[in-house]
Amino acid sequence: MRNSIYSLELLALAGNISHIGLLPDADARSSKQSKICGSVISVSLKKQGELISAYGQEISACALGQASAALLAKYIIGSKPQEIVTLHQQLSQMLATKIQPDWGRFDEFSILHSACDYKPRFGAILLPFLACLDCFEQLQ
Repeated sequence: MRNSIYSLELLALAGNISHIGLLPDADARSSKQSKICGSVISVSLKKQGELISAYGQEISACALGQASAALLAKYIIGSKPQEIVTLHQQLSQMLATKIQPDWGRFDEFSILHSACDYKPRFGAILLPFLACLDCFEQLQ
């Protein structure tokens, strides 16, 4: 069932999103909405030194957007902003070309490969990253 767009693994991710709720003392906040599907996400984060030290989110999206948000929430704390920027680039490129990148420690993102044939869903998948990129710009 891994080849299905909505595999059991993907649905399990979508149903187990962590870091729900925005941080009251965030260093940066952003809200984004997909014009194609209407998915919405708000994120907040804190940075300590070079690393993201705290993260919060509120999301209303399809299962693919929820799975992407769940994966990002799993890995963002303890990451450098540039790692998340690179991850966004890899994910965007995979969706466009259908070629799996070398994910390194972010290998779980390969589950989103099943969405490569569903271009209208790309916005929901990339939405958590776009909100984070906006936060990173605020921090500079």
